[in-house]
Amino acid sequence: MGMGIKIGEKVVPFPIDREYEEASKMFADIVVDGYIHLNIDLFDIDHMSSRQISVLVMLHKEVIKLSGSIRLINVTDKLYRVFDILNLDKVISIEKLSDSNPKKQI
Repeated sequence: MGMGIKIGEKVVPFPIDREYEEASKMFADIVVDGYIHLNIDLFDIDHMSSRQISVLVMLHKEVIKLSGSIRLINVTDKLYRVFDILNLDKVISIEKLSDSNPKKQI
């Protein structure tokens, strides 16, 4: 009938090296799997194309329909400024790299 909703959050790296369609499908599959609270890790990403940003907006719209949320984590100052200019920080939770994890653990 309906998909099962997973309790808790899923952390996924943003597929910066993938094409728009492939990244969109990857996130759609995660939502179909029932994850509606996602932390998107943007560590080491300093720029994104408009198509890559549109993947985030599309994903946000889909999880909101399911009463979910996305949070962008490990966002560099440079990328945060882009999100700020686009007013995405008003609708999507964004944690700058220094706010959430000053040095990413490997």
